[in-house]
Amino acid sequence: MIFSFIAFLLFLTLAVILFFDLRYSLFSLLKNVKIKEYPSLDKKINVAVIIPVKNEKFEVLKKRINNIMEIKNIEFKDVNFYFIIVDDTDFKKSESRKILDKIPAKIYYYKNFLVYDFGNFHYLFRLKGIKMKGPAVNDAVLYAKERFNIKYFALYDVEWTITLEYIVKAVRILENRKDLSFVFWNRRTIPWDGFHKILGIYVDHFFETTLYGKTYLDGISMAHGSCGVFRLKDFLEFGGFKPHITEDAELTVRMYLNGKRGLYIRDWIEYGQNLPGNINVSLKTYLRWAYGTIDVVLTYFKEILFSKKLNLMQKLSLIHMFTHFYSFAIAFFLILINYIILAFRIVTPDYFYFEQFFLWITPIIVLLLILVYLPTYYRIYGKINITDLLKVVILGWGLSVIHIYALLKRIFIGKEEWVVTKKIREKERVRQEIFTIYSIMFFLILPLFIIYLISNVKYPGKLILGGLSYFIWVVSLLWILVKQIEHEARI
Repeated sequence: MIFSFIAFLLFLTLAVILFFDLRYSLFSLLKNVKIKEYPSLDKKINVAVIIPVKNEKFEVLKKRINNIMEIKNIEFKDVNFYFIIVDDTDFKKSESRKILDKIPAKIYYYKNFLVYDFGNFHYLFRLKGIKMKGPAVNDAVLYAKERFNIKYFALYDVEWTITLEYIVKAVRILENRKDLSFVFWNRRTIPWDGFHKILGIYVDHFFETTLYGKTYLDGISMAHGSCGVFRLKDFLEFGGFKPHITEDAELTVRMYLNGKRGLYIRDWIEYGQNLPGNINVSLKTYLRWAYGTIDVVLTYFKEILFSKKLNLMQKLSLIHMFTHFYSFAIAFFLILINYIILAFRIVTPDYFYFEQFFLWITPIIVLLLILVYLPTYYRIYGKINITDLLKVVILGWGLSVIHIYALLKRIFIGKEEWVVTKKIREKERVRQEIFTIYSIMFFLILPLFIIYLISNVKYPGKLILGGLSYFIWVVSLLWILVKQIEHEARI
């Protein structure tokens, strides 16, 4: 009975995940929700646009600073804009000084900051505090509150376009809907090359389809860290961001557990990079996301489960938001369990049912996941390309290694401090850690694949169906390893 039970648990987990995924994809394909637009407000409201940066490249900083200098004097009837870049880089090593020192400005100290004052644009060098995005944003928010008497603030990462009209519309929504604490909108990747296009679809699916469906079907949204507006009062009520590696996910959960709500708008689109074109930096960022989100789920799981502020669908939706990537990982656990069964010859009468599940689940997962990602691809490119969709699924298979590793690390090692740093040895450590993970997985799966092929050479059905899962794992892992090696060779 043990194998039937394992198969049932895996099937149940997969069924719940794919139920939500397919539900959102179908809704995304069939329904385009129009957001009510509110008229201009009767009075002007002060709004800060806060952009946290740390160790950014010179060209990135130059582009953003020049962009703000161009848009800072655009006027709106009901909003006064104040722009703040908060820089957590060591002042002596900051690339931005090469740009700022060429522009006339007032330069002075204000509490924890060295300030370059360009009128309604302030560039802040943060001199003390935990070097993490969350605390840096908190300090910038308090600065904006004290200096500009803001009522709302918009949050943007440095690489994203800033559309002031979206911010103004979001403020009008928040002024008219007191039930909302935040309004966030879509982020779409501009691909660098063919591989980054596939990576972009995989990541952008969360914004194009998943978050859209959650907002309008389940009443669950997310303050996803960039491209959105917070109500200052509610943000401060919860103490702002905690020094967490995925501070946006952590704050979102806390807000929903306390009855706060948000809105997500898919048709407002900013453009930039959800993951960098550099595969090694992308994997490092993805590991941070995976570890941080699973930490949020495990930390707040009991509170979510017993919350009286959430209904059953909202509880499941909130948990699904941070765990839906594990549908790929189920295939790995099936391979491992099936191999242990055969290697140690612990086959029981009920193994037949488990084996059927193992044989058929991979082609079913592949087919369903192609359907899951189809609306996202169609929305972005206005067409359907099955080859690209299959690549997205294969890439997702490989990226699930990060989720498996993050889950095991969180369970067996516990919470881990994660501070973004410019020290080369830290970057090198993380890069080597990720490369090692993929190398181990590849050299674990490859011999299992060969053994499976040899063992089932007389059974074409088993060879094709069962071998498909091994084959996808080998291809996806090899693909990511080759991309990592290619990047190192270019360096």
